[in-house]
Amino acid sequence: MEIREVRKTRILLPAVDESDLTEVDVLSGRGVRYASVGRIDEARLQLDSVPIIGSRFAGTVLADAVWDGVAITGSMFDGVDLSSARLDGGKLDRVHFRGCQLSGLALTAVVCENVIFENCRLDYATFDTVRTAGALGFVNCSMTEASLVSCRWDKAVIDGCRLSGLEFDRCDLRGSDLRGNSLETVRGVVCLRGVMLTADQLADLTAALVADLDIQISHP
Repeated sequence: MEIREVRKTRILLPAVDESDLTEVDVLSGRGVRYASVGRIDEARLQLDSVPIIGSRFAGTVLADAVWDGVAITGSMFDGVDLSSARLDGGKLDRVHFRGCQLSGLALTAVVCENVIFENCRLDYATFDTVRTAGALGFVNCSMTEASLVSCRWDKAVIDGCRLSGLEFDRCDLRGSDLRGNSLETVRGVVCLRGVMLTADQLADLTAALVADLDIQISHP
């Protein structure tokens, strides 16, 4: 199995073999198993407590999808549009999102294990009560004005991402690696207790803390 190492975090990638997949041009509410799904428009697709297993989505439009209790295992999402989609409950296990449009995505009560978001747009996305059971990575993503609420991430790494206006609220991120990012405009820095940073991020952290506490700086 292929392993991706981000900083010191090792993420197990999905082993999707194209030769084992069946091409699918219409998705149903019964789930997706070992399928190759291409450039089809399945916006607003509703799935309820069904699996997505060992599949590859490439250029698929799944905007405004509503997936409730869906377990996604060993699957690849490449250039997929999941903007404003809602994933409620369920688990992501060995899932790779690469170059995806995920603006406005809402994940609620989802468990992540060996999940990586790479070169994705996650602006205005919401992660609510999302927890890690294994590695979770964000690499070269845009997370402008995204929100993390009541998340428990002890195995997460965020590297080279745009975090302008990213807000943390009641999160426990102890053990996570946030090196390689500008933190100057993040909000809720109290949630960064116990994360890993570098010395050159301390100035950013100070600026964010001053903004959080609404400290007024005066000059004599």
